Amino acid sequence: MPRKPRVTHPLRDIRHALNMTQQAFAKFVGCSAIAIQRIENRSMKKMSREMADRILEATGANPFELLAGRKAVDVKGQPYSKQSFDEYQSWLKTNLYDRQFYHGHLARYLELLLIASERAGHLKLHCVNAALQHSFARIGEDFGLKNNIHGHLIEQGKIRKRVYLVRDLRKFPDYARIIGFQDNKRFKPHTRVSFDIPDGWLPEYDGLEERPILPKKIERKFADKDYRLDGNRPTPDAPEYQAAAEALSKALYWRITKYAPSLSGH
Repeated sequence: MPRKPRVTHPLRDIRHALNMTQQAFAKFVGCSAIAIQRIENRSMKKMSREMADRILEATGANPFELLAGRKAVDVKGQPYSKQSFDEYQSWLKTNLYDRQFYHGHLARYLELLLIASERAGHLKLHCVNAALQHSFARIGEDFGLKNNIHGHLIEQGKIRKRVYLVRDLRKFPDYARIIGFQDNKRFKPHTRVSFDIPDGWLPEYDGLEERPILPKKIERKFADKDYRLDGNRPTPDAPEYQAAAEALSKALYWRITKYAPSLSGH
C-alpha cells in the first residue's frame, strides 16, 4: 500500500478526485509533470496565478483556494469531487452567457471603480487606471490570449505600418522584442525592416516616441504647417488631416527616439 504523503496540497486532492496520475494531469492542464509534483510537495514557494487559472479552466476548481494552498473546492465553494468536474463540464456546454452578457457586467464594474476613484481625487483615478491596465495585461498573458488579441486587431485592420532601421531596433531591444524583430547579425545598421503592428492593445506601446523621416520634398511642404505629422507637432484641423495622413504613408522610415514603457497613459 502506498504511503500517505507527509505534505498535503489541494491540487493533489483535485487530481485524485479525477483519478489522474501527475503526468496525465499535467498534460490535461498544459504544463510539465515536474511542476505538478513541486506544487503538490510544496517545494516551490507559491503557485503562479497563471497556473491557478489553467487549472480553473480545465477542472472548475476554485483558483483562490489553490493559490492560498488551503483546500480543494469547486467554483460553488463545495469540496471538490468528480461530480464537481462533471457539473462544471455540463455547465460549460449548456450556459448561454456570451460576450455581450459579460461586457454589460464588466462595464458597470469599471464605471463604478472609475467614479469612486475620481471622487477620491485625480491622483487616485490616475493610479486606478494604471492598475486596471496592468490587470488587463496580466490576464491576457495568464490565459495565453495575446496572439488572439493581436490576430483580431489585424483582422479588423487596426494596425500601424512601420519601417524601422536595424540600428534603432538594436538601440531599443525591449521594443524590438515586443514587435517581433528577429535580429540577423548580418543585418547592416541602415537596413530597413517593415512591420504591421497591432494597434489597440493597451500596455506595450505607451512610452514610445518616434518620428517619421519623410522624403525631402514632402518634409519641406509640411515643415511650416501647424498640425501633427508625428508626436512632436500639434493636432491637425479636419480639412488638412487627410493630407497629413497621406504624407505619413510615404515616410521612408520611422526613427525611434525613446522607449520607456508605461501604464500611466490612456
